[in-house]
Amino acid sequence: MDEPASQVEQEFKQRVVDGLRPYSSALVDVLRKLVRHEYPPEVVSLDFEVFPQSFTSAFPVRVFFMDEDNSEFFVWRGETAEYPSPVDPGLLERPGVLEEEAAQELLAADPDADDLTLAGEALIPWFSGCWIDAGGGAFSRSATIRVHDEERFFDLVQQRWQKC
Repeated sequence: MDEPASQVEQEFKQRVVDGLRPYSSALVDVLRKLVRHEYPPEVVSLDFEVFPQSFTSAFPVRVFFMDEDNSEFFVWRGETAEYPSPVDPGLLERPGVLEEEAAQELLAADPDADDLTLAGEALIPWFSGCWIDAGGGAFSRSATIRVHDEERFFDLVQQRWQKC
């Protein structure tokens, strides 16, 4: 069971969400395109992955189009592999959603804090809300989101946490 977040951790997570909130509408638009797209039958899941080290330099989520063997699926056009997607897998072109100072302040207040994990944990509920707003609850395939290299993921369609 997860320990309750300290006041410093809660404040950091709130800063992450505050940094993400201005992009909610743009993300909903992108996710709506993903939800409504007709994928090749080989695509059985959209797997979103949070790359916390990217929070200060780019939008930290990327989507992978997975087949039944849990391998990334591409559409081949001649000798060129393309994503089976109506949008760029990087989702949003943004310079970053969190300022460096936020992580530095967290670590100064709590040297044992894991800013990268905390940022990812703050992002997932926000992302899930955007997914639902985009119509993702009716998505006909699997869709998950997790922090890179974590052992659990959030099922976006069923709206619940699961172990890998």
